[in-house]
Amino acid sequence: MAQKTVKTTNNSAPAKIKVEKTEIVPMAEIVTAYSNLINHNGEIEFVLEIAEMLKTGKTTIRTVQASIAEASKNGNAPTLRKSHVQWFPIFSEIVSKISDAEAKTVSDLLKLSERVGREIGAEGYAEAVAKCATVADLEKIAPTQTKSRTNAKSEKVATKSIESIVSQALLEVRTLKNLKELKTSDLQTLTALLEVLVPVAKRSMVKN
Repeated sequence: MAQKTVKTTNNSAPAKIKVEKTEIVPMAEIVTAYSNLINHNGEIEFVLEIAEMLKTGKTTIRTVQASIAEASKNGNAPTLRKSHVQWFPIFSEIVSKISDAEAKTVSDLLKLSERVGREIGAEGYAEAVAKCATVADLEKIAPTQTKSRTNAKSEKVATKSIESIVSQALLEVRTLKNLKELKTSDLQTLTALLEVLVPVAKRSMVKN
């Protein structure tokens, strides 16, 4: 039991006020349901039921987490963890509205639910899911970090052109001092570059 110190206005010793900590009591119904999870369909059904209980106010996220923690003491360790509970409503929305969702693993659906939650937020996920016909459509809205980096790199490469490359090179060269006396120790690379650029210049001067 924690204690909070409160200073008094006189020179007497500080008074001690006891602060009661609220204990979250596991819900037996959830503990039993979680303990009996054995397969993919069972885990999906569990999430759907919990999501509905959260929606109707029959339970809370903290109570579900406490119940899962209690059930996990017996060594049972299905895919679902107490850290996933906050994403159950989004998971439920995805499975209920997207036809091919149940074909995905529970683990993948949990990861997607989390990404949707973090990317879109609690206010807009239902509308976002409603606009998607498949899981692939939803993944475009909330891609993995790897896909995000790949897409960003692709976009960056796609914006490059011969004009931007030559312009950047010219700017870099002009920052060098003593251009009239400038020489290179890598004549091979310079020659190779000229072999590429000179034909480009000649083709560009030809009028169509």
